[in-house]
Amino acid sequence: MESKIEYKYSPDKEFRFFFYHAGEMEHTYYKCVEDRDEEAAKEIRMYLDDGYWMEDIDDCYAGEVIVTHRVQKTDVIKRPDDVDEDGVDGDGNWWDSEWQEMCDYGLVEV
Repeated sequence: MESKIEYKYSPDKEFRFFFYHAGEMEHTYYKCVEDRDEEAAKEIRMYLDDGYWMEDIDDCYAGEVIVTHRVQKTDVIKRPDDVDEDGVDGDGNWWDSEWQEMCDYGLVEV
């Protein structure tokens, strides 16, 4: 039985070996070089058309990324219970009726 290779669509400290899939215009990230290379070999075979490289496939590449930070929510404030009919809370902050939280976004070390 063939084991399924784990992958993700965004890198992290564990999944840092990538292959760019030109046909889908996306990167996939793997835990190790061997998994990445095995999946890349399958993709490369798909890009061959009767032994010739498909004309619409411009670029394929692989590598390793070292992820140190990701953009994540920071300074999250949950919607308070004291929002009035105008959408203003006790601190004077305006809240849209659909918001459950307010936050900033910034780089956070992984």
